[in-house]
Amino acid sequence: MKIKLPMNKLYPLRYDIRTNLIEYEGKEWVLLDDPMGYAEAPVIVTPEFFNILASIDEELDIRDILKIENQEHGETTIEPILAQIKALDDMGFILSETFYQKRALVEQEYLASSIRPPVCAGTCYPADPKEIEIFLNEFFKSTNVEEFDSSAHSIIVPHIDFRLGNIVSEVYSSGYHSISGTDSDLFIIFGTSHFINSGQFMLTRKNFETPLGIVETDNNLIDFLYSNCPDSFGIDDLAHKPEHSIELQVILLQHYFKNRNFKILPVVVGSMHQFMAEGTNPAENADINTFIKTLKAYISDNNIKASYIASVDFAHIGIKFEDNFDAVEKLGEVKTEDSKLISSILKLAPEDFYSQIAAVHDKWKICGTAPIYSFLKTNSFKQAKLNKYNQWYEAETQSAVTFASLSFYD
Repeated sequence: MKIKLPMNKLYPLRYDIRTNLIEYEGKEWVLLDDPMGYAEAPVIVTPEFFNILASIDEELDIRDILKIENQEHGETTIEPILAQIKALDDMGFILSETFYQKRALVEQEYLASSIRPPVCAGTCYPADPKEIEIFLNEFFKSTNVEEFDSSAHSIIVPHIDFRLGNIVSEVYSSGYHSISGTDSDLFIIFGTSHFINSGQFMLTRKNFETPLGIVETDNNLIDFLYSNCPDSFGIDDLAHKPEHSIELQVILLQHYFKNRNFKILPVVVGSMHQFMAEGTNPAENADINTFIKTLKAYISDNNIKASYIASVDFAHIGIKFEDNFDAVEKLGEVKTEDSKLISSILKLAPEDFYSQIAAVHDKWKICGTAPIYSFLKTNSFKQAKLNKYNQWYEAETQSAVTFASLSFYD
């Protein structure tokens, strides 16, 4: 049967599809995954077919690519290639009209709902509530709660995958143990925005659902912000749809404070690269200052018992993150640079923290720059402590991520 995919209508792979080289059943494959959730499911393809996909652009059609393939690998049959492209197109991986239709339907359904559904269940943590309880009980036992001063007001913790073992659970748990004594019923979460940057502060009115239930977003607070500083932030539900930095803290809060009725203010924070590119200072930005001032005023004037969480990682280096070196070669240097940033945080010096990163044009790709800066600017802490610091190295991709837990006291 002929595949109905016209030669002059061959579209490329979507630019936002994540790719990862994996081994499966003794062979190498390329995993294609859609973090935005428009494609139906992850899929694996051969490296050879992926190279064909990667070659498709506005300049090359299938005949050009087939000609190249024939020259490099001998006679290649076009029908199997077209069939695979058609299958990916049907799933939503290809930048075609099919994708735009799928995206419109998914977004329409999502925007109409009052709930932000989980995207990490079954991947970063178990999807079954009973399994989650068992998993997180062990997760938090990786450090002893008695080792940490439990009177902390707020914390900086990672948003890295829970499944990576003690190397990450020790960092997470040390932070949460330090706020075990808090009686807060509002948690303001500043999370990194990994996918969408429509503004500096992107909020949602949606309540957050996980397998452990639903956590309410404080819409009274959002109403106040909207009434008093509508131009300094945005309601961007789509920025929250694929974002894991808020969700991972929500499910940890649900488990850790399971007998408490609390609400959250979910804030994904946009990149500060524009300030670095322009050579300007975020401290002089009117929108940032107005948002922070208004948020602080609401908490203070209403005697809200609130804690803050910055959900961040530090450096991202290696091949996976578009560096031309194996991250293992730089782990010592990165630790030194991270320690300088952590020193600024411990001194409660947001301007120095930002300036260090800007001075090297974010060489180490610190994904926590904007959330940490906002976290520090919003509070007047008296003291900060470093709980744990760690580095995770992924040999398969020759890449690494660094992360830390810090606690803040009034």
